Amino acid sequence: MTKIVQLFSLQNNLPLFSAQEIIQDIKEHYSKSDLGKIDIALPWDKIRQLIKPHRNKKGPLPHLSIETQIALMILKSYTGLSDKKLAERINTDTYHRIFCRSTP
Repeated sequence: MTKIVQLFSLQNNLPLFSAQEIIQDIKEHYSKSDLGKIDIALPWDKIRQLIKPHRNKKGPLPHLSIETQIALMILKSYTGLSDKKLAERINTDTYHRIFCRSTP
């Protein structure tokens, strides 16, 4: 138990990157990847204006935004994965999460 406490006290003195620096680094690498280039090329503002969400007035609000729904359709075609495999991939791949409008 003493070693764990000493490790935690040492951890505060280690010069580590801040979370903000790590997120910025991930986003820079993402923008240079193939998926990032596709994301940048897509006119998301125009897509959002053209496609109005269809909502059943009696049903619940949609869980996903229009952008996320379209991003999922693009990813499904881009990766060729089944729905289940795509969900697994999104849970483990940071670039896929960014593309689907989820922060890393």
